[in-house]
Amino acid sequence: MDEFILIGFFILVFAGLPIGLGCLFYFIPKKLGYPKTAKYLTIGYGLVILIFGLYTAFEDQFFTKNNAKELVKDQGLKLMDEFDLTENKSMSAIGDYYHIFTLRISERD
Repeated sequence: MDEFILIGFFILVFAGLPIGLGCLFYFIPKKLGYPKTAKYLTIGYGLVILIFGLYTAFEDQFFTKNNAKELVKDQGLKLMDEFDLTENKSMSAIGDYYHIFTLRISERD
């Protein structure tokens, strides 16, 4: 029974809340007499949600060598020469986030 409550809560938060905000962005200005403003606000909000969703889905493609260099530096390692980013994977679940990447470094490093 608790699983159904948890699933319902996640559906409410991750689907109902954004849809509800979109409806508010549309209906409040429209009721106040500003239908064009309502349309533009809703389109803008939809684009922001779309961009956020696409960035989350394709975040592995936006991982650069500078991001890898910062993560390696956080571990106390310093890369002296050029390196290649050979593999990049990230996985996330509720409460967990894993980011695994492989670098090809020189003998000097």
